[in-house]
Amino acid sequence: MPTRFMKDLAIDPQKEGVAQSITDIVNNLNAAKLDDTTEVVISPPAIYLALTRELANPKIGVAAQNVYDKPNGAFTGEISVEQLRDNKINWAVIGHSERRVILKESDEVCIPTVPQSQPLKHKLINDE
Repeated sequence: MPTRFMKDLAIDPQKEGVAQSITDIVNNLNAAKLDDTTEVVISPPAIYLALTRELANPKIGVAAQNVYDKPNGAFTGEISVEQLRDNKINWAVIGHSERRVILKESDEVCIPTVPQSQPLKHKLINDE
């Protein structure tokens, strides 16, 4: 079955992005009866990715809010697909509307991320 995204049900911990609010959101999701046919993915600020993955039920996906299109290396402030996978973060958002508007990221900036993610079977969310 293909993945379906229900944007209206998205949970955006960025709005209150501190450890306690993210912990509360994850605890609520863990306690909820989730539909087995729907993938639930939470995308906290990068500093809380490991905390979120540690707390979340394994059935709940955790997504980075961005991922770099290069392998590991000296790219200050960037997170590679391999680094995410090493931390059991199997999703990443690319082309987020805020990054497109504020940072002027175009398709040309986002598209190189796709082939970089494929060998590691990383799941990407395109938020246009």
